[in-house]
Amino acid sequence: MAADAEPLEMILHLPLLYEDKNVPYMFVRSKRALGWACGLSRTIITSSVTIKEGSQLKQQIQSLPSLVAL
Repeated sequence: MAADAEPLEMILHLPLLYEDKNVPYMFVRSKRALGWACGLSRTIITSSVTIKEGSQLKQQIQSLPSLVAL
């Protein structure tokens, strides 16, 4: 989720839902940085990552929550 989302109220309910369902989440500094990380040229306020069985990225994706403090 982008920390500079405006109005911030659009995403404030999401951390509560994620914590209730034990889903890891993190904030990034800006909408532009989140868009860039997703390979887009536009700004975005949220994104999600799923793991495809057999994916070579599975271990890296699962380690993300440990790299960033929630």
